[in-house]
Amino acid sequence: MEPRPIESLPDLELLRRFAKGDTAALGELASRYERCLLGVARGILQDRTLACDAVQETWLRVIRHAKGFDGRSSVKTWLYRILVNRAIDMRARRSVIPLNEGEAPPTVPLPRDDEQAGRLAEAMAELPDASRVVLLLCHHRGLTHEQAAEVLDIPVGTLKSRSFAAMRQLRAALGVVEEEARS
Repeated sequence: MEPRPIESLPDLELLRRFAKGDTAALGELASRYERCLLGVARGILQDRTLACDAVQETWLRVIRHAKGFDGRSSVKTWLYRILVNRAIDMRARRSVIPLNEGEAPPTVPLPRDDEQAGRLAEAMAELPDASRVVLLLCHHRGLTHEQAAEVLDIPVGTLKSRSFAAMRQLRAALGVVEEEARS
């Protein structure tokens, strides 16, 4: 039987292979998750350079701790948890990080024009960190409520409540009337 190509291996197998010294396995994990991690980091930090630093720190932690991964969570949620913790720590070390000129963090939903994109970026920037992270994970990155709750290490019910409240805050910041939001 021929070995499966590295691209078809599940995340857990890739992490296990990397822990045993297969650097190509880490490269495959990075190709699967790098853009997603960067998008979440940009949404939290609102700065591309800092987001790249957070992603780099995430991969360094993965490299250091791959052998200790116990499989209680999926590799995907483990990566997101590391990234979210890194980004929040970085944000806390800096008081307020302004948006770069003309740069909007990746947000939800996708705007229809530049004016809407600007309003959405401003509204997302005004949200508390916890609200913004929930929206980024659930609506921008498409994690399930269960996966996002695992990343944030909170109960699913708490995650759902935060998601509902965060969407309500975002709608209010954008001036969307509740009846409009339901249609």
